[in-house]
Amino acid sequence: MTLAVGYVTIEGWGKAVSAEYDVYAAQLLESHMYMNGMQEKRTHLVLVSQPIDDEVHYCRIPVGITDSLMNESLVDKLAVERAAKQAWIFITEWLAENHHTWKEAVVGIPKDIVPLDGRADFLVYQPKLKGYIRMDGKSSG
Repeated sequence: MTLAVGYVTIEGWGKAVSAEYDVYAAQLLESHMYMNGMQEKRTHLVLVSQPIDDEVHYCRIPVGITDSLMNESLVDKLAVERAAKQAWIFITEWLAENHHTWKEAVVGIPKDIVPLDGRADFLVYQPKLKGYIRMDGKSSG
């Protein structure tokens, strides 16, 4: 049986997973339709590594939620998508800065495992900007 180890922060995950192991990273969109006509779409950035044969270490960071009712968006969908793309850029930059090589890939999980959400302490969402900024003093490009 494989043990799934979820980390509260990407920083904690990065310390536990040596740069010598492969990292699989992806933007993951999960959609949930409710009986009342509400639809929720959540965007997560997921990082996975397997440093030990029977352990999978992951960090799953929510970076965007869009809600709609009867196909009418209740939020600025384009702003949420832009913010999620910016967070992806910041996360991939962070991986490179911390010497993690990564492959864009999605890793399936067994149905009996409920993945936990974590966060990136260096990322902060700024409502006025409708996007993420890095709090570690580094910026994109």
